[in-house]
Amino acid sequence: MPGGEPEGEPMELVVRCRASPTAQDARTHRVTIHPDWSVTTPHDLDAERVGMALGGYCSCVELVDMTIPALRSVIDVLTNPVTAEVEPTKAGGWTVRRTHACCRSREFAGIVQAARHLRSATHLVKAVRARRRRPLDEAQFEEVLAGFERIRGSFQQAPRHRAEALVREPGGLDDLWVCGIAPDQVERLAAVAVGVREPLPVAYFLALVYRSVDPEWLGEAVARCPDPDIATWLAWQDAPHDRAPAAQWGGWLALGVPRRALLALLDVAVPVQRAYALATALAAPAPVLARELGTWALAGCTPTLGHFLVLRDHGITAATPSTRALDLLCAEVDALLAGRPAAVARTDLAVLLEVLGTRHAVHAVIRRGVRQAGHLRDVQAVDRCLRAAG
Repeated sequence: MPGGEPEGEPMELVVRCRASPTAQDARTHRVTIHPDWSVTTPHDLDAERVGMALGGYCSCVELVDMTIPALRSVIDVLTNPVTAEVEPTKAGGWTVRRTHACCRSREFAGIVQAARHLRSATHLVKAVRARRRRPLDEAQFEEVLAGFERIRGSFQQAPRHRAEALVREPGGLDDLWVCGIAPDQVERLAAVAVGVREPLPVAYFLALVYRSVDPEWLGEAVARCPDPDIATWLAWQDAPHDRAPAAQWGGWLALGVPRRALLALLDVAVPVQRAYALATALAAPAPVLARELGTWALAGCTPTLGHFLVLRDHGITAATPSTRALDLLCAEVDALLAGRPAAVARTDLAVLLEVLGTRHAVHAVIRRGVRQAGHLRDVQAVDRCLRAAG
């Protein structure tokens, strides 16, 4: 029997037997469900059917004719991992694709919550009713389903498996099971995170199954920075392989660049090799230069070695460019140079602002012909000569 006892043995359940659809009280008795899904009850069901045709009632007739077939129609879904039919909402939650009255206007916090609802008696009974378009005793269906679980174990739990050690959260393997991810698949998905030796979050596995993730790309990126949380974050990015090669993502992460700064670096197309080149030229650790480049990228800037030399000339080793101040300065300089050639690049303005301290001071050197941060050296040299000449 699918979902039944080992080796297809009959299953005995205790059910309530009512002589009226509206009866509050009911006696109980045992029924046996056989491996072929036939049912044995204490009743003469043929006689009971005749009685029902004459206006009588016996709930066991409904049990055999409707409830057990309904249970049979969903038992494989409950006893095997089936990928949940869910989809993300614009608000960041999740909803089920084939909704019924129990979930038609409901948004779930995550995939696991939505999948558990899909496997709940509340949803299953409505799904069966909608599919069969016939009345179904919901209370009886839930009663039989609960009896099934008491005998075979919870439908919400995965079979015990060594893959439990690969999932970080307690009960995580059960969460993945209800979402349609079997323990053997958990092992295969964990192997994608090359080099990670710690348990991975449930969210990592969900991303690989419910989102468009290129396993080869992910494995290459994670290998450069083998961390379970990094692997999960990468797996949930939108089309990261289209944004940059895995070597760029993994390279920046390996240098310790914060995630937000990493995204900014990719947006302005700064290659990770620049951090190593600057580190060699400036005799500074590559992770330090990488974080500096990330800070500049957050302001929309891409400094080169020349920019860093100007900053170092003025003792600035940890610049903190303000995006808001820089946006305002760019607008002011555009207005200042309206109709004139040789506009000033955003990064040059950012470096000038760091060195000179105020937008007013930057305006002054722009009026004197400075168009690149490196020109500041020439202007300042001229000023020193003029002061020396008295």
